[in-house]
Amino acid sequence: MDVLQSFAATAMAAPIEWIRPHILEDTERSATILKGIRHPCLEAQEADYIANDVSMCRDDSEFLIITGPNMGGKSTYMRSIGCVVLLAQIGSFVPCSVASLPCFDSILARLGAGDSMARGISTFMMEMIETGSILKVCTYYAIVRELSHY
Repeated sequence: MDVLQSFAATAMAAPIEWIRPHILEDTERSATILKGIRHPCLEAQEADYIANDVSMCRDDSEFLIITGPNMGGKSTYMRSIGCVVLLAQIGSFVPCSVASLPCFDSILARLGAGDSMARGISTFMMEMIETGSILKVCTYYAIVRELSHY
């Protein structure tokens, strides 16, 4: 009951309305459509937060290439997607204007870039090892996020 009450209190206290997500049951024609997506933590801190859209449809647009300058919002965009998917799947309202998504079996992330000089592993090699580990366990219904410092 505490968790459900916390979901309700968070959704009601948000500066912009949160909505009930539509969870798709038909996995053969699944699509992730998120409009006006906002990061729940940053939305509460920043008055000028800019909402974004996400559209990934099977057999049409199954992945996104996200590029841009440093401090351009790439990581925030990807974290927003992960947060909304997690919130939707645990039964919470979400910080979007439209949210339609299938059930995912995991959210996989590789955060940051670093090397291991003591083990003789470069930053690039560490990224490849971590990405390989994600790809070994990834299924079609996983959200994969690779967040690097570029």
